[in-house]
Amino acid sequence: MAGGNFTIRRCEIVGACDSISLTAQGLGATIEQNWSHGCSWESWPPGTPDRPSHPDFQTHNDGVQFHRGGPYYVRGNYFGGFRVPNTPNDPANDDWHNACLMIQQEVSSNSIDHLGIVVAEYNWFEGGTFSVNIQLKYGNTMSETTVRHNRYIRPTWTPASYPITWNSGVHPTLSDNVWDDTGGAVPHGTLP
Repeated sequence: MAGGNFTIRRCEIVGACDSISLTAQGLGATIEQNWSHGCSWESWPPGTPDRPSHPDFQTHNDGVQFHRGGPYYVRGNYFGGFRVPNTPNDPANDDWHNACLMIQQEVSSNSIDHLGIVVAEYNWFEGGTFSVNIQLKYGNTMSETTVRHNRYIRPTWTPASYPITWNSGVHPTLSDNVWDDTGGAVPHGTLP
């Protein structure tokens, strides 16, 4: 699903590279009570036509990738699923290889391409190198991003440094983000 100006409610979204890409200028969306899992991960040899120009030659799978627009409300969803047994470090079995939520302004620094309000609340996150990844791009400090009241499934594979991360210069609002099994606060922090 790509674009904006829509509501996705009570759906199972499976088998996509990025389940939802929010790409519409100045339009928002509501994403609630869905289960997004089973990403379609692949890699390719250098020089393969019609493939992204990622330097590691593999897909960077996201449950939701935010590009521009808003306001966006992501609430009451479950992002992720169980890995295939006995393959704890195989990225093909990782819901999500990159992030459950990848939040950064993707298109340009023009005001029409501004990524505005993002509210992620009451979700369950399982997987991703970082479950919620908030990045500075085109000068957008993501100060309109709120991540609150979410639960994180403790990984059974090598965990990421932080379930919630951002890079220097980003200023999201975070509150009450906890491990599902203990209710303890999840670690979060800034990457260089």
